[in-house]
Amino acid sequence: MDKKTKEGVTASLGGRFTKLNGDYVKTSTNELGNVNFSTDSIPNEKGQLGFKVNTINKAGYYWASA
Repeated sequence: MDKKTKEGVTASLGGRFTKLNGDYVKTSTNELGNVNFSTDSIPNEKGQLGFKVNTINKAGYYWASA
């Protein structure tokens, strides 16, 4: 999301599923700034699945993490 306009930004994204799955994912956001991706089936129905963003790339923008 653009800080000034509050509108979505098309960008490339890379990150890793965490906890029950460690797959690395590379994808892109759509014009609203939303992203969709999937992972392999997880055989264990109990537990947590998270996602950690490692990279967001878009010319003219920078990504900062606290």
